[in-house]
Amino acid sequence: MLTLLTNVFIIAVGWRMAEEWGSNPGIAATIAAIYTPFAGAAMAGLFIQQGVDGYNFLGIHISNIESNWLSVGFVTYGTSGIAGIGAPHAGLIGAMMAVGITIAIEKQFRKIMPGALDTILTPVFVIFTMLMVNLFLIIPLAGYMFTGITWLFNNLYTNPFGASVLAGIFLFAVVFGVHQGFLPIYFALIENTGVNGLFPILAMGGAAQVGVAIGLYMMSEKGSLLRKQISGAIIPGFLGIGEPLIYGVTLPRIKPFVVSCIASFFGGFFIGAVSFWGGVQLGMNAPTGPGGLVATIMMTTADGNVLVGVFVYLAALVITYVLGAAFVIFAYSKISTNGVTKTKQIYKSDINIGLKICWTLSFITIIGLFVPWIVWYNKLSTQQKQELKGQKVE
Repeated sequence: MLTLLTNVFIIAVGWRMAEEWGSNPGIAATIAAIYTPFAGAAMAGLFIQQGVDGYNFLGIHISNIESNWLSVGFVTYGTSGIAGIGAPHAGLIGAMMAVGITIAIEKQFRKIMPGALDTILTPVFVIFTMLMVNLFLIIPLAGYMFTGITWLFNNLYTNPFGASVLAGIFLFAVVFGVHQGFLPIYFALIENTGVNGLFPILAMGGAAQVGVAIGLYMMSEKGSLLRKQISGAIIPGFLGIGEPLIYGVTLPRIKPFVVSCIASFFGGFFIGAVSFWGGVQLGMNAPTGPGGLVATIMMTTADGNVLVGVFVYLAALVITYVLGAAFVIFAYSKISTNGVTKTKQIYKSDINIGLKICWTLSFITIIGLFVPWIVWYNKLSTQQKQELKGQKVE
């Protein structure tokens, strides 16, 4: 069911983009469908296996699919950790990039195509051109992005700062559709340490989505569309299925998605800190499994202390839930409205470039963003505070 919804959502995004930008929705939806699980798997049929680990792609022999430009974007890993060919990695973002290029190319074709032939030839030329662009440019780029993300995830999770970064960017991996490709890392961690220490860190991304959804629900009006969307997506979110919340609630509104990434950053930091400074290496007792609250039953530590593992994981979930709700409420508050205005003024002003760089570095730390915004708000008069309006939640 979830795969079906993902297929429909990606195609609908392509259709809607074309409607907004004055292009043919049918062509755009067709190109977007390349990045859906069902059509992407069909495209993988272009690779014909030859021998044990070789493949033939349009007459080109590929011996190492994990590093070859043509195949890297299609590489997937089974439960055994062995590389194979599957649907493209790029997911929704890849579909949006491809549709954007499609719209631009279509408009250029229509300028030169005679009216009598436009209806037939333009779709054919545009779709053929975009197949080439996808196969030889967008999908390979997404594949190498996946390879880079995999390296980061495999090498940064053992310290609190690395863990926070990984938790913070994991939702982007979900949006790009590459999050299922970390199975080799999971298997390697189980083999080397006895636990999958990366999984609970990444699970904070889903927990942050749940926390943000709770905050949005609290702020939204009774009977609103947003409340209905959250009601249908939050239970799967608690159970570790984050796509309904991402695609139905947070990503379309952008700000809640960004807030989710920030909240998951702190959840990952907590797990990394407990491991690095507390000596408790939390992990899942299997290469992969359910997420969210359901994953609690599979938590343990590297020395086999199940009780401690469960306690640390539940504590991380609660912290991330609370921070997600608190941060999104803050993001729509009067403090945020005033803070955004003041921040824009800093960058538009004529102050020294060095000060602007210092402000930027401060904002990147997140804490350095909250503190100035709160201070600036507290300096306002009572009348100024009353005149400010929080951002509408819808």
